[in-house]
Order: sequence, then structure tokens, then C-alpha cells
Amino acid sequence: MLRHRICPGSTASRSLGQRVYKASSAHLLDQFARAEREVNNVKHKNYAPKLFAKEAMAKAAKVSVRRLEEAMHRLFTCGQIRTESFGRSDRPSTRIVRAKL
Repeated sequence: MLRHRICPGSTASRSLGQRVYKASSAHLLDQFARAEREVNNVKHKNYAPKLFAKEAMAKAAKVSVRRLEEAMHRLFTCGQIRTESFGRSDRPSTRIVRAKL
């Protein structure tokens, strides 16, 4: 079940497409977390929008990397996702996780 939080400054006129991309990103993030696949917001091999765009759900919905990037930025702005550090202390990594609501 997806929980929705109204972002400050959001309008009722936001298109259905934008809401679908945002929900898709959140769902894919949860799916990756369950599979213990780490994604992050740094344009590198684990870049979340790039990996999400390769998934069947995104392909079926014809969601582009650019749209997933926009959705990721909105989710960060709204406080629904955040980054956290993990891994070795001498070589820390970051991953995107759901923010505690």
C-alpha cells in the first residue's frame, strides 16, 4: 500500500502522469529494497532512475529515465525518501531509502 503525503507547494493541477511517475518510483524503490538491491542518487552504476527504467514495470508504462529523475527529486523534496550511509567506515556508500513517516 502506498502512502501519499501532500508536498508543500504542490497543486491539484499536477498531471496524472506526474503522479504515476512518482508512485512508480516509490514502488520500484520498495521492490529494490526487498530484493536487497541498493540504489542511490549519484549518476553511477547504481543510479536509481537508470536502474528503475530497466524494470518491466517502467518499460510497460513507458517511463523514461528523465521522468524517473524528476520523480526522484520530487520525492526528496517532499521528504518521502532520503539517503543513508552504509558499508565500511573507511569507504562509505550511500543508498536511497524511504523516510520514516
